[in-house]
Amino acid sequence: MSDAGSQKPGSEEDERRFKELKRQYLPDNKPTGNEMASVGIELGLIVLVLALIGWWADKKLETSPLFTLVLCFVGIVGGLVRLVRKATRK
Repeated sequence: MSDAGSQKPGSEEDERRFKELKRQYLPDNKPTGNEMASVGIELGLIVLVLALIGWWADKKLETSPLFTLVLCFVGIVGGLVRLVRKATRK
């Protein structure tokens, strides 16, 4: 008979096996797919919010499209930096 049926769910052996598989398939604490799924939304929201702030500043200061373009560029660069940091964290 196999002793696999004698183990209780959640036993120490299960925890040890889970930790080993996690270490094997997720080395160096790389982000999981769920963590990376939100990166596109974050990037889009960063650019959108900064573009709206730039649009508002351009309307107030009558400098259209200076602040909109500058803040869009800042949003893109900042969002990409955030993406790279998230993807390569250790």
